[in-house]
Amino acid sequence: MPVHFEAVDEYRVSDIEAAFERTLDRLRFDLSGRRSAFLKPNIVRPAKPDTAMVTHPRVAEAVINVLRRRGVTDVRVGEASSVGVNVETSFDLSGYRAMARRLDVPLLNLNDVERREVRWMFGRLRLPAVALESDLYINMAKMKTHFHTTVTLGVKNQKGLLLPEDKQFDHLEVRLHPALAEYARLARPHLTIVDGIIGMEGEGPTQGTPKKTGVLACGDDIYETDFACARFMGVDPTKVAHLAYAVERGLLELPGGDAEALPVTGEAFTAHRCVFTLPKNEPKKIMNFYGWKNHRACAECEHAVEHAFELGMRHPKYWFTFLPKIAYLMMFDRVDLIRGREAKIPEKHGKLLLVGDCTQRLAEEYGVDYARGCVPKPQEVIRRVMEL
Repeated sequence: MPVHFEAVDEYRVSDIEAAFERTLDRLRFDLSGRRSAFLKPNIVRPAKPDTAMVTHPRVAEAVINVLRRRGVTDVRVGEASSVGVNVETSFDLSGYRAMARRLDVPLLNLNDVERREVRWMFGRLRLPAVALESDLYINMAKMKTHFHTTVTLGVKNQKGLLLPEDKQFDHLEVRLHPALAEYARLARPHLTIVDGIIGMEGEGPTQGTPKKTGVLACGDDIYETDFACARFMGVDPTKVAHLAYAVERGLLELPGGDAEALPVTGEAFTAHRCVFTLPKNEPKKIMNFYGWKNHRACAECEHAVEHAFELGMRHPKYWFTFLPKIAYLMMFDRVDLIRGREAKIPEKHGKLLLVGDCTQRLAEEYGVDYARGCVPKPQEVIRRVMEL
């Protein structure tokens, strides 16, 4: 079956409904006999829909309306945001709580649902029963770049099915890219929808720039859908590690070994096709503050530092302590933010701000302290900055 692209210029529910109806017909996707459905959007962290950080709730609303008209009576929506993130806050800020109440749809915090244990290449994994046992499982991804994985689409969105300790396992104990490809196999969606109406380019998945592309993509094979969307974004999917692994493992067969031979339908694919700016392979620099990237680190330790800055600006107790300290360091000294397991200290560096329990070994090696926790509290990051 092909991957189908529909042109959708705005987040108008009626337009998205019509596009999804046409997509189901084009894919000849049969919903007869399916009564239960589970929708898994990308709600990576608390963010408003217009940030392009999350799958827009109006996409979910449109899909729910179409499913109900076609006889799917029991529809549920669920997500488990990044490690250390309050999922309920994510539901509130993203608009999913309001949407679910308005449509009378159960909204599931996947950290709290019943799970089934499955065997995989790294032992055992616990996955949500609702994803494995619903008549219809729809992965609802967002079209974004990603500083660890180049792109985040359907396959990367599967990670939200995991418990926090299993998400950390990716970065700490196994190679991230094979694990991602395997998650898509273990709980394989019946449909993968990618919200590209407004995507994100640059320093995705949370700090990039919104990019209006005006498409809704959908396919019944998650790997094929990601290959097509990567091509749409100007990215060679065979250079995306977790997608290349899927081909290597036989999870996807490329006709004649050619990614472009995979079938794609819809004029929007060609008419709206564009090039997404990819994350830069260099530290994020603000004055003399360097944030070093590490593929073995989750994003939440970086966000912990952001939250420390936000707390410092909001709370008067830090106005004459933390804020002058960090301002001085950034203007007249140098700070290097290091996070994640197997992080490396740059040969030329300033004061070391090691964040998260994964940096404990480095802290001991260099004889410095670190901000403790997984994920550290903002107050703990502030404590460590004050000691620099």
